Amino acid sequence: MHGENFFPQTTLLKTKNKHKLIYLNYLEPKLEFEKTKESPFYFDESYKDKILIRGGYAKKIFDKLFIGYNSSEISSFGILKISKKIFLEAQIIKLKNDDYLLISDDLSLAYKKLSRLARLKKKIIIFDVSRLYSLFSIYNLTDTTPLKSFNPYTTTYQQVKFIQILIETNRKEQLLTLFEQSSLFAIGLETRNTFLYNNNSIPTVNTLNPKKRRELLKIIYNLNQNQRIVRFEILGFIEYQKNKIYTITKQKVGRLINIYSSFDNKYPYAFGYIKSDCFDQYFFIKSHRDYIISKLIK
Repeated sequence: MHGENFFPQTTLLKTKNKHKLIYLNYLEPKLEFEKTKESPFYFDESYKDKILIRGGYAKKIFDKLFIGYNSSEISSFGILKISKKIFLEAQIIKLKNDDYLLISDDLSLAYKKLSRLARLKKKIIIFDVSRLYSLFSIYNLTDTTPLKSFNPYTTTYQQVKFIQILIETNRKEQLLTLFEQSSLFAIGLETRNTFLYNNNSIPTVNTLNPKKRRELLKIIYNLNQNQRIVRFEILGFIEYQKNKIYTITKQKVGRLINIYSSFDNKYPYAFGYIKSDCFDQYFFIKSHRDYIISKLIK
């Protein structure tokens, strides 16, 4: 599998046995972010791993290994259970008949597991099609008519609803040209992450260690009803790796997940999870010996 945790500034297309380098033009991250507030834009997800699963047994595999699959939707995001301890946030796209596409940042472990199942059951075939398909996510777009020939569909990732287009990579140049004609601009990974963070979604779940990732995914996809994800404005400086969350009465109620800086705010923000029955307007986060006051974003 070739998935990598970065967003390339160029994309390589193969046409008529020749390779053509297509440059995606990006603005400065701060300017990109400002434009996301008012203009439609797109993010190239093509760097992700993609496994094609074919066969009548595929749906049974999803019922067993994938939490969140909705057979009535073209696209579903959820939890792929690779083992009891290893969970991965992933996407399933239904192609046609018994063909499905499994997509995530790094599917190397999933590919090994699915290969074993294919050998045992002999009712499915799997292929690594990472370079054969390209995937684009489009945000703030209300009229998809200009993109109709590329079969756009609507999907929801955590708290964000948006448009996606899945195409064969040999059609990528056509789509990029259409994006330019439609005044859609490209954003980089940093801007995409900040946009999703500000819309109460956490696109970096898969970068956490297996234990933290498993705990967080259970909360995001409602497997743990006793805790909830919250977002804070941090009114001070902290080192977040070991920080715990307290109420005003200094009762420990949760833990931080990550901290990020937004381009339009003086203070950084943080995601954390707290007990569902503890929901106050202000929380404290302990950093070394100090308690930093944190405002909850509702």
